[in-house]
Amino acid sequence: QRQYVLRTKGSVRELRRMNNKLTEANQEIVRASQAIQLLNDELLETLARFFDARDPYSGGHAAKVADYASAIALELGLAPERQKIVRQAALLHDIGKIAISEQVLFKAARLTAEEYEYIKTHAAIGAQLLEQSQGLRHLAPFVRYHHERWDGRGYPEGLACEQIPLEARILNVCDSVEAMASDRPYHRGMPLSEIMAEVRRCSGGQFDPAIAAAFIRVVERDGAELVVNSAYEVMQNLALKTPQLA
Repeated sequence: QRQYVLRTKGSVRELRRMNNKLTEANQEIVRASQAIQLLNDELLETLARFFDARDPYSGGHAAKVADYASAIALELGLAPERQKIVRQAALLHDIGKIAISEQVLFKAARLTAEEYEYIKTHAAIGAQLLEQSQGLRHLAPFVRYHHERWDGRGYPEGLACEQIPLEARILNVCDSVEAMASDRPYHRGMPLSEIMAEVRRCSGGQFDPAIAAAFIRVVERDGAELVVNSAYEVMQNLALKTPQLA
C-alpha cells in the first residue's frame, strides 16, 4: 500500500508538473498569436497610409473610413470578429487605386466619361490583388463591391440590396461620408449637418437604409468627435504655399 501511495503521489506530482508546462506553453502560444495579430494590424495600417500617401490631398482617408466602418459595425451589433473584418476591408478598400494613373486619379478638373470608367476599375483590381493573398482573400468581395448601390445603379456589377455583402454596404456609406467631410482640390469639406442631410437623402437609393440609420445614430451620439476633415491640415499647409487656394 505504501508503494502504491508513493507511486500515486509521484504520478500526481508529475501530472502537475506536466500541466504547469502545458499551461506555460499555452500562454506563450497566446502571447505569440497576439504579437502576430498586432503585427498584422500594423501592417494593414501601414499599407493604408502608403496608399493615402500617393494623394497629397487625401490625408488619412483610409484610416477615417475604417473608423466610420468600425463605429457602424459596432452599432449594428456585429460579432467582434466580423467588426475586425469590416475594419480590415475599410483600410484596404482603395488598394486597387495603386494601378490607376496619378494623372487621372488626382485630376482636379471634371473627369471625362472615359476617365471615369477607367477609375471605376480600381474596385475590381483591388479585389484581384487581395485574392492572390491567402491571408487577405476573404476581404476581396467587400473591396470589389464597395461602390455598389442599394438601388442597383453602382459598379462593377450593378448588384442591388442584399445581393451586396453587408461589409461592402457599410464601406459604401463610410467612403462617401469621408469624401464629403474632407477638403479636396475640387471642393471644400461639407459641414456635418449637410453630410447628415445627404446620408438621409441617399438612404434607400445609394445607401442601405439600415446602415444609413445606424450611421446617423452614431453621429447623433458622438459625431463631432467621429466625423472630421481628414485633409484639413494638408489643405491649410497647401494654402500657405499657394495663397489663391485659401
